[in-house]
Amino acid sequence: MRVDQPTRRLLLASVLTAFAAPWALATLRLPMALILPTLSMFLVFSGFALAAASYLSGLRANDGHTDRYTVAGLLVFLGFSIALLTDAKQTLTLFEEMEAQALTDLWK
Repeated sequence: MRVDQPTRRLLLASVLTAFAAPWALATLRLPMALILPTLSMFLVFSGFALAAASYLSGLRANDGHTDRYTVAGLLVFLGFSIALLTDAKQTLTLFEEMEAQALTDLWK
């Protein structure tokens, strides 16, 4: 079955949206200091996963199948951009507080 170009792009966008929606909702349950690092890791890993899936399915960029690789590159770029915006000091402070809370709960 041959799928035309606009339908293929719509399918790719809908799959990415369906994959990203649960992660976006999961960030609502996280502490504020962990939202950007979590989103960053999700975007980087999903970009690499999309590129790997495209490569393993036999689609190559030089064959004219550049849409998936463009989206994968965009996801990785956005992931690294968000990682640069992350406040590392605030995140590490939260991890230290969580560790201290876990140690106090362990001794109870």
